[in-house]
Amino acid sequence: MYIYVGDELLFSRTKEQRFPKCEEIKKMLIDRNIKTQPVIKKKFEETGSTTSSEVESSSSSNSENEKQSKKKYKKRRFQKRHRVVYSD
Repeated sequence: MYIYVGDELLFSRTKEQRFPKCEEIKKMLIDRNIKTQPVIKKKFEETGSTTSSEVESSSSSNSENEKQSKKKYKKRRFQKRHRVVYSD
């Protein structure tokens, strides 16, 4: 897994290493004197502070989207199969 800030590699890890926590990543940015753009920082802070409830809600909305897309697909298939063709 890699962490990039712009085009610069900030952190890379092997399977043995653990992923750094939000505070550790902020410290790395400060140590290297990297001035991040506010947009990147905002995204970074949002991803660092996700709670389990937010993760669950996003996964449930994904399953709802999948159900709706399956319904649409079934409806389309049914319409194609049962299309009425009028000929003169």
